[in-house]
Parts: sequence; C-alpha cells; structure tokens
Amino acid sequence: MNEAKQFRCHDYVFELCGDTEQVDELEELFVDLATPTVPDAHIWTIEVEKGRARVVIDGDDVKPWVGRDEFPAHVISTLTLATIIAHPDKLHTHAAAVVHDGRSILLVAPSGSGKSTLTCALVAAGAHYRTDESVAIDPDRFHITTFPKPISVKKFGIHEVKRLTGLSPEDGATTWEIPASSFGSAAPDDDYPVTTIAFNSYTPSEPTCVEPLHRASAVHRILADSQDSELHGPDSLLVAAGLARSAQCLRVTGSDAADVAQAVLEAHQLDIAPGKMSLVPHPRQGPGPARMTDVRSVITDGRAVLYTPEPYRLIELDETQTLWWLLFDGTPLDDTVNEVVRETGSPSAAVIAAGRACIEGFESLGLLQSP
Repeated sequence: MNEAKQFRCHDYVFELCGDTEQVDELEELFVDLATPTVPDAHIWTIEVEKGRARVVIDGDDVKPWVGRDEFPAHVISTLTLATIIAHPDKLHTHAAAVVHDGRSILLVAPSGSGKSTLTCALVAAGAHYRTDESVAIDPDRFHITTFPKPISVKKFGIHEVKRLTGLSPEDGATTWEIPASSFGSAAPDDDYPVTTIAFNSYTPSEPTCVEPLHRASAVHRILADSQDSELHGPDSLLVAAGLARSAQCLRVTGSDAADVAQAVLEAHQLDIAPGKMSLVPHPRQGPGPARMTDVRSVITDGRAVLYTPEPYRLIELDETQTLWWLLFDGTPLDDTVNEVVRETGSPSAAVIAAGRACIEGFESLGLLQSP
C-alpha cells in the first residue's frame, strides 16, 4: 500500500489506500467527504490495487473484491446503508437535499423520477449540495442529517446533466458519479431548516409546473418513500407531519431540469405560515361506530393520514372523510347525526347517507371496531 487518505461520513471514517494513481482517482470522487475525523469512529479501509478494490470494516469485516468500474457505486451504496444503521433513532426517507439562502429544499421521489438530475440543476443554479439519496429526520427538531455523497446520475439523465454542468462521463457509462464540488458547492454542515419540500417527477415533453401539494399528501409520500417507517411504527407519522408542518409542499413536474430548478428556487423564496397538526385520540368505549385502537392517525391542515400496523398501510383521507373519522369515537350514530345536523344545518337524510357511506368505506378497509 502506497498511499492513505481519510474521509468522513457522520461517525464513520474511511481511508483510501493502495496504488497512488488509483487512490487519487477515488479521492477526486469523494472529495466532498474530506472532513476532519471524529473520535471513536468506525474505521473502514478501502483498499485499491491492480484495478480492483474492497472494503475492510473495523479491521476485520472484509467485503469481497469488486472491479474498479463497479467500486464507486458499491462504496456509495454501502455508505448510504451505514448512515441509516448509524442513526436508528431517526426516520430515513429517500430524498435529495440542497441549501439555498440558508434554508433547505428537500426533493422527495422514488428512484427514476429525475431527482438527481434536478439536484444537479439546483446546484448548477447556485444551491449548495447536501445529498441526492437519503435524509435522516430528527424526531424532536425535525431537522435533517445528510452526507454529501457523489451525485449518482442514471443513464437517462446523463445527457441533461452534461448540458447543465459542462462535464462529461467516461464513454459508454451507464451511471455517472459526480462530486458536487466539480461544478458547484456542497453545504458546509447540516443545520439548515427545511422550508420547501418538492415532490418531483420527470415528465417528457411537458412544460414546467410547480403547484401546492396538501401537507397531508406530503406526509403520506414522505412515509411511502421512507426506508424505515415500519421500523419506527406509528411514531413515524408524527415525524413526517412535524417536518411537513413548517414547510411549503410542492408538486413539481417538467422535462427541462434547469427551468424546473429555477421555478423551485423562486417558490423557495416565499414565506409560508406553519400548518396545523394534531394527533387523533383513541376512541372511547361505546355502542356506536369507533376507530380501531391500533390505527394511529394524525391530522394536518384538515386532512388525516392513517397508519395501520398489521398489515402495514398508509391511508390518506379527504376533508369529509376526516370529519367522520373524528366523529367515529363510539358515540351512537343517531347522536352523531343529530350533532352534525345542529352544527351544519344540513338535511338529516344527507348526513345519514354521508355517515353510512364513510362507515362502509372504513369497514371495507378494516378501520372500525366490530359492533
């Protein structure tokens, strides 16, 4: 081994060591992770020699040798998994993040939605990079933790990213790993509140569209794209709702990444009032329709999102369904109908029909207790 250089990913420190020329190539890839080491860190040794590489974890956990071309993606995926394991108290979701004007923009979308391409466009437009893969949400402060891994661009995004950055991958590349600092900058630390959450989707040949998304829909999608919401159980609802409550939530579509990035940055300048969030209490015992006691639900800006543990499901309700969900607390249905009629002035027959429709819908999903 001829060379050794250290990098950091949270409380993981890894060393690149081996043939100088190959270490230098990988150092350029991981340059945005080159930060001072931390005490008592897990040490990974990334050994590079003769066109192959392997990972040695904590001195003895040896991963198999892989080819030099496969190695960047191999290390990046291993680092991403390590960051999730290192923070079991935090909720992780599949998302990219950048910083602009001292506040974070979160891009939440499944793989293949153009998330990394849009991240490149935002960085090229002046935002500071945080990650394009996974964020950890603190359950108390609702801030996010990230690490600036190289941006991973898939084959269908390479042409667009070449146009955005002026860079080019190796000939024939099907994936392209790019350090953000090669065409922009990485954020110096993680302490930036999330004030914009964009749910992006690449839509070929379509114009740019940025429109508000209800916060309940945002909570649903954050959890749907989470890597460990089942592990955190119903508490993940409160974490996702706490994050969405203080942010503007946007649905973002379009085919021109640069144009979409500008639209997102313009929307990011707006000051948005925090939303309302409440946890639905357990129902009392009674003869009327009642919510299942093991179904956790949170209301965000008038709409409920439900979490059922067995089977694991996420269910989003509209405003009318949410009102009836709250009313189904064990009170006899006739009493509930009379209360709604008094409060709204609606005809009794219409209220009964609406209530019975919701009962049938909730029962079909197994959300109500048996009478």
